[in-house]
Amino acid sequence: MNKLDTNLHSRALVALLASVAFSTAALAASELGEITIEGSRVHKEVTKSDKTPAGSAPIQEAKLTMGVTYADLDLSLVKDGQELQRRVDAAAKTICTELDKFFSPSDQNCIGELTKQSHAKVSAAIQAASDARFAKAKSDEAKAPRK
Repeated sequence: MNKLDTNLHSRALVALLASVAFSTAALAASELGEITIEGSRVHKEVTKSDKTPAGSAPIQEAKLTMGVTYADLDLSLVKDGQELQRRVDAAAKTICTELDKFFSPSDQNCIGELTKQSHAKVSAAIQAASDARFAKAKSDEAKAPRK
């Protein structure tokens, strides 16, 4: 195997391990009743004093992550699902506001993007809670004595 093949295999292995670690963290968070929201901002600034190769510029990236708990909510109830969405929306706003403090606000709709990304997580949590409640009801029905 040549050096290029070895480098590609190493990168693929790193990507696979990162994916497994992220999936494990996401599963653990869902078991704890928490949704993780992450926002990031990339900033590229070009100045005449940069000592970088032609055409390149220093790149800075800031990432903020917040966990939004729902362990105290019964997501099979509409009002609790709405409360989780309210919490997620507030976390998205907080993350974007903090990122704006480090970098000038971007042209992107930070809050809208984070909210959109987190809606899928909220929907999945609500669906899992509804499925669990339905399964429990079916189990209880099956165990009930028949007349």
